Amino acid sequence: MERELFARLVRLQGPGLPYPEPAQEFKQILVLALHVGWRRLGWRLGQQGHALSALDERQTTTLLVEELRRLLDSGEVDGFCLPFFAVERDAKVVNFDGLHPEKMPDIVFGLCNRMPGVPADAALHVECKPVGLDIGYKPYLDRDGLGCFLHGDYGSKARAGMMVAYGDTGYTFADVVTRLEPSFGQPGDPYATVQMPAIVVYSGIPAVTAIYESSHRRNWAYADGSRPGDIRITHVWLERLGVVSLPPPVRPEARVEATDPPAVHVIVSGS
Repeated sequence: MERELFARLVRLQGPGLPYPEPAQEFKQILVLALHVGWRRLGWRLGQQGHALSALDERQTTTLLVEELRRLLDSGEVDGFCLPFFAVERDAKVVNFDGLHPEKMPDIVFGLCNRMPGVPADAALHVECKPVGLDIGYKPYLDRDGLGCFLHGDYGSKARAGMMVAYGDTGYTFADVVTRLEPSFGQPGDPYATVQMPAIVVYSGIPAVTAIYESSHRRNWAYADGSRPGDIRITHVWLERLGVVSLPPPVRPEARVEATDPPAVHVIVSGS
């Protein structure tokens, strides 16, 4: 079948899209699971005398997903458990216009046990990028990083996505913010930033690191001409420490109560 014909068949049509943004509680559970899984991975490597910084990007993501699957099985992070959540590595998704039917977000968080009204393909796409001495911040912000969400490769059916940084010591997300500031509000802003990253506090999550959220404009359309609107990106910073010798806690310090939606407070805007 010709590529253009196939693209017309699979191109997103528009009605009912994008899906509603996930509740903050949904993202809260995932952020906590990522941090707990990260600490577990650091400790597991440390037991063998290795550091997180010794892994490349793909190795890091693959091992992190394995830790997340262990957490799913154990139910140690309240709310992050089977049969409700699923974690996929390099799942293939179709971009917005159907011309690229095998795009692969690094991680896809989905719902296995769907509630009425939740579409079967509702999911949160995650892109993971290293940030460090040899490469700086460019991979996190370029076309294959944040740009995947802006151009409809990932999250084209959604109103939300997630970026995860594997940050070397000495690098912080605050420095990412300074790279967005010069073009903010300017014509031709390559990041199409609508709302600068702001620190968000999820109740029930230990303040192990700042969590940011930003909003970005998407300048493409579904097949029926309707627009997807802005996309909100949750930024999660995971620091690549040296050899970790102390074991992580048996259970995370904070509990996420699925029946009590968390309060969300924007503390700092644009810094």
